[in-house]
Parts: sequence; structure tokens; C-alpha cells
Amino acid sequence: MRGIEGDPALEHELRAALERLLHVFPEHLARPQPPVAFEAAELVQNARFDAILAAHRKDRLTLPIQALRSAGAPYHGFERMRPRRLAWFVPSLLASWLDRAPAAGDEPFGASDLDALVGEGGEWTDEEHAALGAFFEVALDAALATPLRRAHAPAQARPLEDGVRVWSLHSPSLPLEILRVANALHVPLDALAARWALDPSPLALDHLLEAVFDTTVASKHYLSHEAVADRLDEAFFAATGEHQERLAKAEATVRRNITRRQDD
Repeated sequence: MRGIEGDPALEHELRAALERLLHVFPEHLARPQPPVAFEAAELVQNARFDAILAAHRKDRLTLPIQALRSAGAPYHGFERMRPRRLAWFVPSLLASWLDRAPAAGDEPFGASDLDALVGEGGEWTDEEHAALGAFFEVALDAALATPLRRAHAPAQARPLEDGVRVWSLHSPSLPLEILRVANALHVPLDALAARWALDPSPLALDHLLEAVFDTTVASKHYLSHEAVADRLDEAFFAATGEHQERLAKAEATVRRNITRRQDD
């Protein structure tokens, strides 16, 4: 859970929520349905994939997802994996994300990797959907209790076209990453966005402002909700000066994105 470190109790609860997923998602790995025959190189890839699984079968939370991806096994590959087989890997995928395990590029395993692996194939049972929803509620609470992430140098202010300044980001918004991961696993975002907006803490509001102005992710797909706009509007009347201007700019951005979302 590197990066989510604002409240030890919430960190512990998040790890417990992850472990609960092991009891909800399939305990046994469904058999793949292979094509009729393999070439010699494919048999080697399949054997490598099987060996990695066998070494971690008793502890899915340590399964090295990137090693499985690198194996490139046509027999087991994620790209054409059947939904109930894919479901077995969900706790492992989330563990890789929380532990910021290595991914294909320079960035740690994250929302983009999950989106590529799950794609349209994520089909969960009602119990699994409920467990995922509970997991992401805890993850969001933990993220909102985490101090804003900055690089070694302080954030630099930059002017916008309307004269309102916002702080440029040195790292992506952590709570926004929670929503992106939830979206990759086909978890509805309305309840999570509302939970974020209804959090009364000043830190949650700071996270909301950071996410709206996140330059690394198109936040409009995740924060285009009336509850978010209303939270910014409420905070506007309690603020002064430049902070009030930032809130006004953020609210206008969210409401504009809501309109665009409705028109799509």
C-alpha cells in the first residue's frame, strides 16, 4: 500500500478489505479453454505461466502479475481469458496495484494496466460487485486521509487564461487513481464520487481541487457529478481570496463537464 499512508487504522482496514476479496472471488482457478494445438514455443510459454501460478497458488496476493504478462502464454493470456477465470485473478491484480508492483513501463502497476488486462471481460457476481464496492470505499477513505503527494520541489503556481492560478501537480491525484482503478474493474463511480464529495474534511476538499486540476488524467470522466459541484460551491462561500477563486474555477469546470457528459 505504498503511497496510501495517512491513517494507520485505515491502512489496516484496507489490507483487511483486500484479504476479504479472497473469500468472495473464486477460490479455485477455472480451467482455460485452449485451442486445438500449440507450437513448441507456445508450449514453453504455457509451462512458464503454469510454473509462476504454481509457486504462488497458496497466496494469490503475492502473485507477480507482470511476470505472467511477460510470459505471454497463449494458453493462459489475459487478453482472451474467460470471465470466471479472470475473476480468480482480481485480488492479485488489486494487490499488485496497492503494492505498486512493477509494470510494463517505467510507472508502477496501476489503472492503465488494469484497464488493459480486464477490458470488457470483467463480469462479476452480485456478491463480487458488493465486495469490490466495499473495498473501494475503504481505499478512497484511506486515500482522502493521505497528505497531498508532492515531488521534492514545492508546487509551482501557473496562471490560467482567466487569471485564476492553480498549483501544478508533481504527481497524479491519489483519490482520482482510486476512481480510475474502480472504473477499470467495472465498479460504478457515482457512489464513490458522492462519498468523496460528502467527506467534510479540509484534506478531502484539497484532494478534490487537486483532482479537478490534475494535468495527468482527464478527470471529467470521473468527477462529473452534481455532488462534487455542490461541494465546491459550498466551500466557495466559506473561502476567501485566491482559494475562493480556485474553488469557483473548479466548480465551473465540473459543471461544464457534467453538461458535456449529459450531451454525449
